[in-house]
Amino acid sequence: MRPFIRTIETIELDGGWLCLDFTNTVSNRFEEPYFDYLSCYKDILKWMKRLNLFSHEEIKQIGSFFKKYPDIAEKQYKKIIEVREILYRMFSSVSRDQQPPENILKRFNKYLSETFRDLRIRVTKNRIVKEDWHRKDQDLLPFQHIIIKSAYELLNSDLLLKVKECDNCGWLFLDRSKNISRRWCNMQTCGSTIKAQKYYQKKKERIMDRHPARDKK
Repeated sequence: MRPFIRTIETIELDGGWLCLDFTNTVSNRFEEPYFDYLSCYKDILKWMKRLNLFSHEEIKQIGSFFKKYPDIAEKQYKKIIEVREILYRMFSSVSRDQQPPENILKRFNKYLSETFRDLRIRVTKNRIVKEDWHRKDQDLLPFQHIIIKSAYELLNSDLLLKVKECDNCGWLFLDRSKNISRRWCNMQTCGSTIKAQKYYQKKKERIMDRHPARDKK
């Protein structure tokens, strides 16, 4: 049992990689319908703040901009959710050693092109490289770019072989165990749930074995 009520500000970060944590902002991928912790753009801002993806001032500016232009806020929110679902479909396929659907890869590559088109690099005197994003307004586009770039980096890393999907909730995570044998995103939550279910099932079977139903005459 979790020691807290899940919200976007308390939800576990079990993915082990930014883009995977982003795909896990729903309650359970195997539930229909699942609960979405990103119910509006304000929840996205809360998640950005929690992970320190932008400064407090930048997040405040984005919030003010969206409050002034709610239609733009709704449009960008839906786009961010679309990105999340594309990434989930792509990495879920990868976790099962399957090729992602062509339409998913096509949509991802479209977003990837936009991301690198807007990427800007600065190099300081001390040879420190800093990234920035070209944008016209205070909006969610840089956030979207950061998520897409995170996915691109994972796809091109050795860690791609460690991407798995939780047997219990469908969350995506990096299995960093020694023998890559993890089946759950979190041993304390999903792992305990699965073990409890198996325990009660075996207990039920033992009871049935001891007291078999008698044939009716």
